[in-house]
Amino acid sequence: IPPQNLSVNGTPAKDAKTKENAVNLTASATDAHALTYHWTFNGVDSTGPSLVGTAREGKNTARVFAEDAAGNRCGAVTYMWTVDTEKPKNLALDGTPANGAVTKEPTFGFSAKAEDATALTYHWTLKTATDEKTATGETFSGAVEKDGAYTVSVFAEDETGNVSETASRSWTVDRVAPRVELASATSESFNAEKAPLVVAVTFSEPVTDFTADAVTVENGTVTD
Repeated sequence: IPPQNLSVNGTPAKDAKTKENAVNLTASATDAHALTYHWTFNGVDSTGPSLVGTAREGKNTARVFAEDAAGNRCGAVTYMWTVDTEKPKNLALDGTPANGAVTKEPTFGFSAKAEDATALTYHWTLKTATDEKTATGETFSGAVEKDGAYTVSVFAEDETGNVSETASRSWTVDRVAPRVELASATSESFNAEKAPLVVAVTFSEPVTDFTADAVTVENGTVTD
C-alpha cells in the first residue's frame, strides 16, 4: 500500500505571486512505516521532509512524492508559484496644472501610467503645508478649497508589492488679486514742460506682464 494523504505546506503559498524568493516547504503523508520524501525543485532533486532554498525570478515548480521502506510510492504533488521582484518602470505623470504653475483655477486633473507585466495600482497623495489626501486609481482629479502651494505625488505598485519610483507635480493656487499703490515725490503743482511726473507703482505681490500699456492717464502720456 503506498503512502496516503500527501500534502505540502509552507511558504510561499501554492500558486502565489510574491516578491520573496525564500522557499521553505514541508511534505507530510501517512503510512505505517517511515517515509522518504523525494523532491524535484526547478529540475534539482533532493530528499527529506522539507525543501529549503531560493526561488528564481518567474515561474517556480516543486514536485514531491513519498516512498515507504518497502518501496511503495504515492502519487506526486506539484506545487507552483511565481516570483516577481521587478519594479514597475517608466512611470509617467500627465495632466494639469503644469509643474511650477501659479494659477487661479482650483481644479486639478492628473493621470499616471507605468510599465509592468502585472496589473498595477497607482497610489496618489495630495499635500499642502498642513494636510494631505490619498487616493488610488489611474487618474486623480478634484478641486482645492484654499489658496496655497500644492504637491501631488504618485507611485505604481504591482501585484506582488513592488513599487516604482515616485513622480510629483507642484503648483500654487492664488485667487486673490494683487493690491496696487501709487506714490510720487513730485509736488501737486509742477511744470510738466520742465520735468515729468514720476510715479512709483508698488504691488502687494510679484506680478507678471506689467508694462506702461497697463496704465491709463488723463491729459498726459506714459513712458517706462
